[in-house]
This record gives sequence, C-alpha cells and structure tokens, in this order.
Amino acid sequence: MEYYIGDLCYVFNDTWDEVCEHICGEERKEGWITLRDGRTFWIHSTMWGDGGYYDQHDNEYGVDSGTLGLVKVCDMDDDARPELGHIHTMHSPVCHADMGILHFGSITIDTE
Repeated sequence: MEYYIGDLCYVFNDTWDEVCEHICGEERKEGWITLRDGRTFWIHSTMWGDGGYYDQHDNEYGVDSGTLGLVKVCDMDDDARPELGHIHTMHSPVCHADMGILHFGSITIDTE
C-alpha cells in the first residue's frame, strides 16, 4: 500500500481544522488518530518545530505545522499536495517516536 509521509497540513487541506482539534486541543494527542469520516493517520510533533528534516536516504521533508505524519495516499484530501512530502510503499507500517526520532515503518526521520 502507498503512504504519504510528511507534514499532513499539505494533504489534509479540507480537514486540517479537524486534525488540529486532535493535536492542539485540550487533550493534545499524538500517534494514531481517526477522523470523523473514518480515515486514520499517524502524527507526531517534531523536536524543533518547522523546518526541513531528512530521512536515512537523504530525502527532505518540509514542515510548516511542527508535525510529521503518515496517511494512506487514498485517504488524502482531493486538493492534496503530496509533492511536498514523499510517497512510500509499505505493508502495515509501525510508527513511533523516540526523543525526536520519528519512525514510519522502515523510514526514520531525525528531527533532533
């Protein structure tokens, strides 16, 4: 399955307000989140906020929301701009964060 990894503000344009309710609300959440329409994604803050971060293959991920995330390509909004992140093919990605290092399946992005 194809997944987008990057700043989700670029691919959830129509639903970004709902995403922000989860990540910026009173019960600030990070990790796996499900939107009201049933789409799921994984999101976590970067160590130092906005900027450019690199994975182990030297691919750059631009960040404007202080977060990086993962979502199925088929779950992105119709007006998504996936060229601002990277598309990866994975089987059941396991995502987690460890002291500013974000893991998306086999992709590791060091935001420290």
